[in-house]
Amino acid sequence: FAPDKGSDTRDKLGQSLKDFGDSIKDRAADEINNLSSLKDKVVNSIKGKLRDVEQEYSDEVEHV
Repeated sequence: FAPDKGSDTRDKLGQSLKDFGDSIKDRAADEINNLSSLKDKVVNSIKGKLRDVEQEYSDEVEHV
């Protein structure tokens, strides 16, 4: 059993590296989407809390 020709080995290695690079890009894109979703949740939560505080303040001012 002889090893593959050098060109075949380089082609296989090149394809493996391309597949690995594509896998990294896909994982990075997934993580970016996850972080973006988390950011949106945090921003919405903070905005909701600010609206609550603003409403409480507004209610207090009306009763003064």
